[in-house]
Amino acid sequence: MAITIDLSGGINGTYTIEDDGIAGNGTSIVRAPDGTVFTTFVHPADSITVLSRAGQNVNVNVTDSLANASFTIGSLTNAAVRPDAIGVNFLQTSSTITLGANTTIGEFGSDGTQDLLASTLLMRAGTGIGVGNQLRIQAGTLEAESNTGGIDIFSYTATTIGGGSADLAGLRTVTSGDINFVGGSVTLADTNGSAGVDSAGGISLTSYGASQDISSTSSFDSLIARGGNIVLDSARDILLGTGGTDFDNDVRAAGSITITAGRDFVIDGFADMAANDFGTGSNGGVSITTGRNISVSDDHGVDASIGVSTGTGNLVLTTGAGGTLELAANSAAALFANGGNVIANADRMLIEGDSGITTTGGGTVRLGTATAGRNILVGSAVDGATALELSDAEMDRITTSGLYVGNVSSGFTSVVGSLTRAAGQLLLQGGTDLWINANITTSAGLSLFAADGVFQAAGTTINAPSLSVVVDSPDSDAAGGTATLGGNLVGGSVTVNGGNDSDNLSGSGANEMFLLADGGNDVASGGAGNDRFYFGAALTGADVANGGDGADSVILDGVYAGLTFSGSSLQSIEIIRLLSGGGSNDYSLTMSDGNVVTGGFMTINAADLVAGENLTFIATAETDGRYVVNSGGGNDILAGGSKNDQFDSGAGNDSLYGGVGDDVLHGGLGSDLLNGGAGWDTFTYSAPTESTGIDFDRIDRFQPNRDSIDLPTAVTGWTGTVSGGALGIVTFDADLASAVNGALQANSAVLFNPTSGDFAGRMFAVVDADGDGSYTVGADYVFEFVNPVSAPAAAAAYFI
Repeated sequence: MAITIDLSGGINGTYTIEDDGIAGNGTSIVRAPDGTVFTTFVHPADSITVLSRAGQNVNVNVTDSLANASFTIGSLTNAAVRPDAIGVNFLQTSSTITLGANTTIGEFGSDGTQDLLASTLLMRAGTGIGVGNQLRIQAGTLEAESNTGGIDIFSYTATTIGGGSADLAGLRTVTSGDINFVGGSVTLADTNGSAGVDSAGGISLTSYGASQDISSTSSFDSLIARGGNIVLDSARDILLGTGGTDFDNDVRAAGSITITAGRDFVIDGFADMAANDFGTGSNGGVSITTGRNISVSDDHGVDASIGVSTGTGNLVLTTGAGGTLELAANSAAALFANGGNVIANADRMLIEGDSGITTTGGGTVRLGTATAGRNILVGSAVDGATALELSDAEMDRITTSGLYVGNVSSGFTSVVGSLTRAAGQLLLQGGTDLWINANITTSAGLSLFAADGVFQAAGTTINAPSLSVVVDSPDSDAAGGTATLGGNLVGGSVTVNGGNDSDNLSGSGANEMFLLADGGNDVASGGAGNDRFYFGAALTGADVANGGDGADSVILDGVYAGLTFSGSSLQSIEIIRLLSGGGSNDYSLTMSDGNVVTGGFMTINAADLVAGENLTFIATAETDGRYVVNSGGGNDILAGGSKNDQFDSGAGNDSLYGGVGDDVLHGGLGSDLLNGGAGWDTFTYSAPTESTGIDFDRIDRFQPNRDSIDLPTAVTGWTGTVSGGALGIVTFDADLASAVNGALQANSAVLFNPTSGDFAGRMFAVVDADGDGSYTVGADYVFEFVNPVSAPAAAAAYFI
């Protein structure tokens, strides 16, 4: 039995199809816009068709299941019988649901539960489906189209997109709007459209099931985003070109393509993936990240590819730990970028003889490991499982203006077999060391980078028209550093390496690294560029480092019991970096007035120091420059000069003295003593944990008419002064809460002057930071005012 409900003769407004109020009786009513019952019907066995017209809306909330009856509102092909809008709160059948609306289809409630349950769900709308209030479904087969507005659907089950009706073509927006679909698994199976998902805007598909995939079984393009980006996210695999009959499941986007697969990504057959493919000039790229492998295969065809059609967008591929990047497709451009870079990070790479990587327009190819610390063997004749190994022949299958092998997070890189590069620059990177144990011949420039050192074995030859050697740097544009070049060299190099004598070293205009840790009274001049001077534990007052132009650094690593710089020790140095010894390093540095250029500043970066590594930094002699000091986890003493210094002392129980000038003091974690000195000083905090409970900070010589306390949350004001009460060490937090909670309000501050206990006669400020109007250790601030210049008042605004 089939029934037809014709609303078109009724009044304008919203009709509601809902349960009759008796659960389980299979009976529903249609309520007219004026609240009267338009009709009552018993759910038939075959179908329910609701006809409507312009000026009418239809809402559906049918509690009882329709069993095997199909349900239709409007039409997919006849706009005359469609309502303006369709709203759904709940509708269930084991058959097909068909919805056609001239404007929108969406949920009219906001219950966050299933709205439509059917074996097949077919929808066509004029201005959006699920937009603004995601439509939640449970359907094995889905097709939906909207002219504008977009589509936003969440499925509670595995869903096949396409194959439901010849009148629809998968998921499609015609003139505008994005498509967002989330399902347990997603299978693209449309057979009568241009693509399984065809969007005038962007596309986002998510498969959330742990053992579910995004795949295609059709013989059409899979995804087309004519006006936006494509995002695919699968808990397991993403498979393209592995199903259907012609295996031509293209993925094309006007913008970028971002893919995340919990296990593998496979593109096979004749499937092509291309970002920035519609001439919109978006410079979008492709990013593919997997939990295991990435494959451009030739099992079902020979022409699969991934790339960026135009613009400067990059192709970035990252496998999981131990994962393999396999290129088997019969194309020199299985991976390509026409203006951007191809960046591949994998723990194993296989580039078959008829496959390859191509960049044009100045783009480069960068190959590295996916796992930090994994070693790289270049020129290897085999493919082992314990390192990323690339043969000379595989590297010859890469056509690019610049080939980078290695990354800063890898282990060592070693050239174990002869390399010959016929075209394009070759750049080798060691995450720790870079070892040259075989000959290298290039027709263009050769650059060698390493985080630690570059070592050329005796008997080897480097033959290149230009050579750049960079040590302890990840920057590929630097052209300097130190190396041990023990073989034959044809080309140029920059080597700045001080021995244990008193060396005099002069750099060029590049960014050099001067290694001066072997001792001696050295004089090193960097010239132009951002230069670094590494002294280790060997710097003395007799050494001279002249940075010249650029942002130049002195790096120390050791125990400095009492180093005093002369006025000429540091010239044009902008940064001093103090390294950690894992708990064994200490630094005591006294600066001279001539160490900072007049009107400039010097940064002291000791943030790497751990607990037990202390810094004493005395800059009281400075008159015309200022210091920015970042110390670490030890108990530090920092003293500034006459200008506006900035101290950030990290963890530890630190003592900070600003001196003259408008200073900024940040004590960080620990129980710190902060003394701004003269000037308009600011005491900064980033979290209550930096001054709370018994680990409160002491603000010494606070100037109520000048100084301020800068907190990340606003303080509404003072809400009282509590004079009297106990405050003991053991019972500190309980005593404090008992004393101030009566006066403390949300985000307010209270002054507390205890009259008994261990802290009797001292002055504290308590700030409610978590907004609950009561003191809680770790969540609220506690400060002590020690010897304030004048008495703080609860009516003054000290907090900013």
